[in-house]
Parts: sequence; C-alpha cells; structure tokens
Amino acid sequence: MDDLVNQKQAEVSMLKTELRALAVCIEQTKHEIAALRPKDSDDDRLMAVTFELDAIVSATETATQGILEAAEKIEGLTKEIQAHGVDSYVGRLAEDINETIIGIFEACNFQDITGQRITKVVKTLQYIEARINAMIDIWGPDNIAEIVPKPMDDHRDDDAKLLNGPALENQGISQDEIDKLFG
Repeated sequence: MDDLVNQKQAEVSMLKTELRALAVCIEQTKHEIAALRPKDSDDDRLMAVTFELDAIVSATETATQGILEAAEKIEGLTKEIQAHGVDSYVGRLAEDINETIIGIFEACNFQDITGQRITKVVKTLQYIEARINAMIDIWGPDNIAEIVPKPMDDHRDDDAKLLNGPALENQGISQDEIDKLFG
C-alpha cells in the first residue's frame, strides 16, 4: 500500500513539475508574441516585413516594366535601321542588337519568379500573424498588452545599424525635405 501511495505522490510531483515547465514555456511564448505585437500597432514587425516585401515586388515590377519598354524601343529602332537598306555590316550589327534584346526579354522573367516567391513568403507571414492573433485572442489581448517584451538583441555593428535601406512609400524623409536642408 505504501508503494502505491509513494508511486502516486511521485506521479503528482512529476505532474506538478511538468505543469510548472509548461507555464514557463507559455510565459516565454507570451513575451515573444508581445515582442512581435507591441502596444503601438505602427511597430508591428510582421506587418512591416509584409509591407517591405510588397514594396520589393512593386519596385521590381516597375523596374522590369521600364527595362522592357526601353528594350522594345531599341528593337523598334533596329528594325527601322534595317528597313533603310543599310550595308551588310550594319545589318549584322542590328541583328546582334535584336538577339541581345531577346536576351533582355528572357532575363526580365526573373521579376515574375521573384514576385511568386515573395508572394509565398507574404502568405506564410500572414498565416503566422493569423496564428499569433488567435493565440492573443485565447490568452486575451489585455494579458498580452501587460507584458513588457524583452528587447531583441541587435547583433549588427554600428555602421549596419545606420543602414535601413529605402523607406516605404509615404514614410521617411521626402526628397523635397532633403532639398530644403541644402537650399
């Protein structure tokens, strides 16, 4: 009988230990979620990453469109040169230009592939954000809001900390504001 009681006490003790460990894990998870979802919604890291990726897709689309338009213009000019009955040397040069333009058109396919891959990443981030929101709803937004997130370690050197890349549209300092500083 004592063996059975000792065994049950050991099981209860082990269960308490496991519950404490689980509670610690849950608290750590809450801190991690609080770090992802600060009280100030403008500092939402997942949304910021999503916006940055959308900006990449948009910028590559714009750049690719500009490259394609320029290549089409060059292609039209070479056809015009060829149409004027130039000598064979100039004709071969025009043909070489057209072959190079075909290479440009083919190379511009990167934008579509890049856009598809970035879209997959954005969808994954949106899925993660939805799961985080579900966890916040389960624990209660007030419980998460009370938690002070642990500061993230910034392992970048001083120069890298200054390099933030281009600002998103309607954020950062405008070119007009920069011009006023030097004006």
